[in-house]
Amino acid sequence: LAPFLLYGLFTASEYFRTWEFYSTQYSSVWAMSMDRLITYYATAVNNGVGVLVETPGWPFYSGAFVLESLWLTPGLGPQLDTAIGNDRIVEQSWLNEFGRPEFNSPTAYFRTVLDLGYFGSVLYYAAFGYLIGRAYSGFQRGQVFGLLMYGVFVLHLAESLRYGYLGETRSVPLFLGLTLVALDIHRMRGKVLLR
Repeated sequence: LAPFLLYGLFTASEYFRTWEFYSTQYSSVWAMSMDRLITYYATAVNNGVGVLVETPGWPFYSGAFVLESLWLTPGLGPQLDTAIGNDRIVEQSWLNEFGRPEFNSPTAYFRTVLDLGYFGSVLYYAAFGYLIGRAYSGFQRGQVFGLLMYGVFVLHLAESLRYGYLGETRSVPLFLGLTLVALDIHRMRGKVLLR
């Protein structure tokens, strides 16, 4: 049911976001949203391959793609630029020249290759596979790590074709919230043990 739910929710959001602009170009909001949904994923793969093919000198081994949110953190970002460099500029240059501003996701897989190379990417995704396996196991047993992280890891896995959710700034509020929940659970366990 998940693909149908995704399509329905995406269509609802696109109706309010862009349907007024595209209504003369499509026969229905459903056709427009299906076209846009497919285009988001197809262009992400195309953008990722394009950046890899057109960018010399990778892997950069900087973490600027895998942990992009650190480079976008106020105060920390400029320090990382100075200490390590900002390799994200090559990707942005390619997207500005060849991409379309509306469809600019370059997929997590190829960004990981830019950062870590082929072998490093295999190790990165093997470690991620291990983590999602541990989270699933913990989720089934009701452990805190599994309950809090399994859904996040599944979201990252589902969206990896389009972008790397775990390293993006959109994941920061989620991780902050989950950290507060984990700390609260830890505090509550301490109170239960003291009784």
